[in-house]
Amino acid sequence: MHEVIISEKPKSAEKIAKALSSKAKKKKHGKINYWEFEENGKRTTVLSAVGHLYSLTSASSRDRLGFDLTWVPAYEVERNSGYVRDYVYAIKQLSKDADKFVHACDYDVEGTLIGYNALKYACGNNAEAKASRMKFSTLTKKDIVDAYDHMIDIDPHQVDSGIARHMLDYYFGMNISSALMDAVKSTSYRRISLSAGRVQTPTLSILVDREKEIQSFIPEPDWQIKAKSDFDIIANHVEDKIFDEERAKRIFKECQGADATVTGVKINETVRKPPIPFNLGGLQSDAHSVFGFSPKRTQVAAQNLYVGGYTSYPR
Repeated sequence: MHEVIISEKPKSAEKIAKALSSKAKKKKHGKINYWEFEENGKRTTVLSAVGHLYSLTSASSRDRLGFDLTWVPAYEVERNSGYVRDYVYAIKQLSKDADKFVHACDYDVEGTLIGYNALKYACGNNAEAKASRMKFSTLTKKDIVDAYDHMIDIDPHQVDSGIARHMLDYYFGMNISSALMDAVKSTSYRRISLSAGRVQTPTLSILVDREKEIQSFIPEPDWQIKAKSDFDIIANHVEDKIFDEERAKRIFKECQGADATVTGVKINETVRKPPIPFNLGGLQSDAHSVFGFSPKRTQVAAQNLYVGGYTSYPR
């Protein structure tokens, strides 16, 4: 029996192979490394994608515009993706005689789609329908072995969500961007590079609206009155901000030399729960605030810690 496991990245393939067997050996197919071991009459090959191996393109248009989309190897339509060819070829060749397939990419929408497309288009022979799914949140031996021993079905909703996201990205990124550039060219007779995006365009709109609010904001002066006691207790006036200068001065004058009276003391006990784990957005925000890290630097650090088996999946 021959079992093929598809992981998302080369380092993940190494972690998975070594966790599942002490006999795992590193091998090479052309330029691509993979791992293999044999136990109890079953040969297991652990292969790796390198992120997305397949990309969308128009099925009928030479300029890649349109809404009739199809999946093709990334190296056919994306610049600087030539290295993907070796990974696709390795998966195709090394999975030819496989009896069983295991999807072991990261358990999120993108990871699910990466493995699903590798199974469907590189492995072929309806491999995506026959495959089982390993679900783990850390690349530790314990989590990997547990995920292997308790495999589940591939979640079709995650697959559909991933496909929908990429299709929307394509509709915005290719079609609308091209339409924008053509519109500008038809009026200015100049070719200007413009882009629209599923995320960037609404985000830009939010930023523009917010900037307009900031530019049109007219500051209004206010006054705050605070009382400091001999015990370093600072009390705020009950109205907090006072927008009438004369009234603020009158209240301040009336308070001069007056004694404060404590009318009651209330003590509350609260339970302070530990902070919840970071998601990637929260981690990037705090890392920028505290250390000045760029979002990209934080993302790379989080990904490296995850692949190294030190943290859970960052997204």
